[in-house]
Amino acid sequence: MCSTNTNLSLLSTLCHVLNKLQSVQNTLARVVTRSDARISAAPLLVKLHWLPIRQRISCKLATLTFRVRTTSTPKYMSSLLSVPRSTGYSLRSTDRPLLTVPRTRTSTARRRFSCAGPLVWNTLPDSVVYCDTFRGFKRKLKTYLI
Repeated sequence: MCSTNTNLSLLSTLCHVLNKLQSVQNTLARVVTRSDARISAAPLLVKLHWLPIRQRISCKLATLTFRVRTTSTPKYMSSLLSVPRSTGYSLRSTDRPLLTVPRTRTSTARRRFSCAGPLVWNTLPDSVVYCDTFRGFKRKLKTYLI
């Protein structure tokens, strides 16, 4: 029972920190564009081509996962990602380069790169995943996240 409360406490703390960061980013967008404090920050972020905090975290995880998958460096990072075993059946999903998401017991463990990287990677559309160059990947990823 205590570990569950600890996990919920940690999760609420993380959400609180992310909300504070988003508030700071919203305020900064209003300052940069010289907008009134009562104006919604979402259109300002789009106008400035800034990703909101949660999407920015997903973007960083996806770009790191792309680099590790394509270059296999650094070795300690590439060892954290694994491709699922083939089932022997011809399925539509077998053509897609999915990554295995390890099972975890805690919400803290889900924030590790070995879990968070594959979770973000597996949600990306095919048009983003199948890019050949890093520059093209970043451009399509940002377009998808906006």
